[in-house]
Amino acid sequence: MTRCVSGDRSHDFPVEDSVQAYCQEHGVRLVWKSPDPLPELPNPEPATEPAT
Repeated sequence: MTRCVSGDRSHDFPVEDSVQAYCQEHGVRLVWKSPDPLPELPNPEPATEPAT
């Protein structure tokens, strides 16, 4: 369970599901968001040795 922290006290969020946690007493809502997938990057050209 996720904890709602207020001052020096904490308690479990009264409402928590797979989308959010909500504490009506403190007016706190946490919304779960999965990270965005990384954008596909073009294949870089291989490094080459400088000409001597």
